[in-house]
Amino acid sequence: MSEEKKYWAFLSYSHQDTRVCERVHRELETYQVPKRLVGRDTREGKTPSRLFPVFRDRDELPGSSELGQNLAQALAQSRYLIVICSPAAARSRWVNEEIRQFKAMGGENRVLALIIDGEPNADDKPDSGLLECFPQALKYRVDANGQLSAERVEPIAADIRKGRESRSIAMLRLIAGLLAVPFDELRQRDRERQRRSMVMRATGGLVLASILIGLTVWKYQDTRMERLEELGREAMLQSQPTRAAVYLAEAYKMGSDKRPVRIMLEQAMRSVDMLSTVHTDDADGYTAAVFSDDGTRLLASSKSGAIAVWPEGAS
Repeated sequence: MSEEKKYWAFLSYSHQDTRVCERVHRELETYQVPKRLVGRDTREGKTPSRLFPVFRDRDELPGSSELGQNLAQALAQSRYLIVICSPAAARSRWVNEEIRQFKAMGGENRVLALIIDGEPNADDKPDSGLLECFPQALKYRVDANGQLSAERVEPIAADIRKGRESRSIAMLRLIAGLLAVPFDELRQRDRERQRRSMVMRATGGLVLASILIGLTVWKYQDTRMERLEELGREAMLQSQPTRAAVYLAEAYKMGSDKRPVRIMLEQAMRSVDMLSTVHTDDADGYTAAVFSDDGTRLLASSKSGAIAVWPEGAS
């Protein structure tokens, strides 16, 4: 592009279509150009990463016959004109004037249209009952004096009316026009980016799920350890040191290092003489244990097959 412009586009619309225009404005300015296209040389210069800023007039125009200096300057500083086409826009003299002035400034081939309602060229079929959506200035070229001529033109238009293109496709058509890149290529690059984004989100979800599972397991282990401590304490209060020793030893093995737990464990082990018996009678250590029905005796087996009963001498 030979001349640097302030705005990527000027949005021309009827204020009856403000809500639609606001959304289009937001979608254009927040669109992230696929990285593989950024920096490419086009007739508009280097392809940018964003289409920012886009001009949208937020105020109702006064009842004068001229657009005003601010709007005229914004038109002159815009690369493209995007016309939000609807029956209201077709009737608006201000939308028509913005189109005419932009074309008169040399923007004849830089006008894009977005159809949101009505029917293009419906005025050519007066008996159809359809409402025209193209402003007159959109359908004709301007002459050397900046006035509308009798020469018809076919506007480049995207269509978001119900039953037409999807909104995302229509917006990509506009963006492709603004960036001066082929629509099919932009669509392909946009799909590739969306797939990569989906993979990244899925991967992030798996990582988050792993963290949550880890936290759940940790919470379960922590809860189980506290339960074993509680059972060990209850067994000691019920004068069942053998049962208490097993509960407290398991809690200790899981990481419980509370001083009261260590004291109760030592007392329980001394009460059943477990410390000396386990480490002196069988070098392999005990691998399984079971309580008697009344909870007063413990039967244990070792790796070597030896059997021990506590208290010693019990049958």
